[in-house]
Amino acid sequence: GSEMCIRDSPYSESHRRIGTDHPRAVYTESDVEHVLYLRSLGWSYSRIAAKMEMPRATVWSISCGRTRAFNVRYWRQPR
Repeated sequence: GSEMCIRDSPYSESHRRIGTDHPRAVYTESDVEHVLYLRSLGWSYSRIAAKMEMPRATVWSISCGRTRAFNVRYWRQPR
C-alpha cells in the first residue's frame, strides 16, 4: 500500500506551529522574504502591496515583525 509521508513542522517558543505550517497561514515563506527584501530596497508599503497582491496592512505587519516574526524552537510532526 501507499504510505503518506508526514514531515516535521516548525514550532515556536510557545509551542505553536509557525510559518507556512500554521493552519491559518495565507502567504508562503517566499512571499514573506520577498516583502522584506523589497522593503530593504526602500519600496513603500503601498508599492509592495500592489506588487505582491496583498493588503498594505499585511505588508506593514510583516515588515515590522508583527507577522511571521517567530524563531523556530524545535521541529516535530503535528498532532
